Amino acid sequence: MTLGENVLIGALFGKSGMKRTMPEALKKVAEVLQFVGLEKKKDVAVEGTTLPDRKRLELAKALAMEPELLLLDEVMAGLTPRKPRM
Repeated sequence: MTLGENVLIGALFGKSGMKRTMPEALKKVAEVLQFVGLEKKKDVAVEGTTLPDRKRLELAKALAMEPELLLLDEVMAGLTPRKPRM
Protein backbone atom coordinates (compact mmCIF):
# COMPACT_ATOMS: atom_id res chain seq x y z
CA MET A 1 0.00 0.00 0.00
CA THR A 2 1.07 3.59 -0.53
CA LEU A 3 1.48 6.21 2.15
CA GLY A 4 -1.70 7.91 0.97
CA GLU A 5 -3.70 4.67 1.08
CA ASN A 6 -2.53 4.01 4.63
CA VAL A 7 -3.67 7.43 5.80
CA LEU A 8 -6.94 7.06 3.88
CA ILE A 9 -7.87 4.06 6.02
CA GLY A 10 -7.58 6.22 9.13
CA ALA A 11 -9.55 9.01 7.49
CA LEU A 12 -12.36 6.64 6.46
CA PHE A 13 -12.63 4.58 9.62
CA GLY A 14 -11.57 6.98 12.35
CA LYS A 15 -13.70 9.17 14.59
CA SER A 16 -15.59 10.92 11.79
CA GLY A 17 -14.86 8.30 9.16
CA MET A 18 -18.25 6.77 8.58
CA LYS A 19 -19.71 10.24 8.09
CA ARG A 20 -17.11 11.26 5.48
CA THR A 21 -17.55 11.00 1.77
CA MET A 22 -14.58 9.80 -0.28
CA PRO A 23 -13.73 13.36 -1.45
CA GLU A 24 -13.82 14.57 2.17
CA ALA A 25 -11.58 11.69 3.26
CA LEU A 26 -9.12 12.42 0.44
CA LYS A 27 -9.04 16.07 1.49
CA LYS A 28 -8.23 14.99 5.06
CA VAL A 29 -5.44 12.74 3.73
CA ALA A 30 -3.91 15.66 1.83
CA GLU A 31 -4.07 17.91 4.91
CA VAL A 32 -2.49 15.37 7.22
CA LEU A 33 0.26 14.36 4.77
CA GLN A 34 1.17 18.00 4.28
CA PHE A 35 1.22 18.55 8.06
CA VAL A 36 3.72 15.71 8.61
CA GLY A 37 5.77 16.57 5.51
CA LEU A 38 4.91 13.56 3.37
CA GLU A 39 2.68 15.16 0.74
CA LYS A 40 5.21 14.55 -2.06
CA LYS A 41 5.46 10.86 -1.16
CA LYS A 42 1.75 10.03 -1.02
CA ASP A 43 2.01 7.62 -3.96
CA VAL A 44 5.15 5.85 -2.72
CA ALA A 45 4.79 2.30 -1.40
CA VAL A 46 5.55 2.02 2.30
CA GLU A 47 8.32 -0.50 1.55
CA GLY A 48 10.12 2.20 -0.42
CA THR A 49 10.32 4.68 2.45
CA THR A 50 12.89 5.41 5.12
CA LEU A 51 12.46 4.74 8.82
CA PRO A 52 11.87 8.44 9.59
CA ASP A 53 9.17 8.54 6.89
CA ARG A 54 7.52 5.50 8.44
CA LYS A 55 7.50 7.26 11.79
CA ARG A 56 5.79 10.24 10.15
CA LEU A 57 3.34 7.84 8.51
CA GLU A 58 2.39 6.39 11.90
CA LEU A 59 1.66 9.90 13.14
CA ALA A 60 -0.29 10.76 9.98
CA LYS A 61 -2.49 7.67 10.30
CA ALA A 62 -3.28 8.55 13.89
CA LEU A 63 -4.01 12.21 13.09
CA ALA A 64 -6.31 11.25 10.21
CA MET A 65 -8.52 9.47 12.75
CA GLU A 66 -8.99 12.78 14.61
CA PRO A 67 -8.39 11.43 18.11
CA GLU A 68 -9.41 13.48 21.13
CA LEU A 69 -6.14 12.49 22.78
CA LEU A 70 -3.01 11.13 21.15
CA LEU A 71 -0.34 9.60 23.35
CA LEU A 72 3.03 9.26 21.67
CA ASP A 73 5.35 6.66 23.10
CA GLU A 74 8.92 6.51 21.88
CA VAL A 75 8.32 8.67 18.84
CA MET A 76 12.05 8.88 18.19
CA ALA A 77 12.79 5.20 18.90
CA GLY A 78 15.03 3.69 16.27
CA LEU A 79 16.20 7.03 14.93
CA THR A 80 19.89 7.80 15.15
CA PRO A 81 20.83 11.39 15.96
CA ARG A 82 22.72 13.07 13.16
CA LYS A 83 25.76 15.21 13.85
CA PRO A 84 25.56 18.67 12.32
CA ARG A 85 27.75 19.24 9.31
CA MET A 86 30.37 21.92 9.60
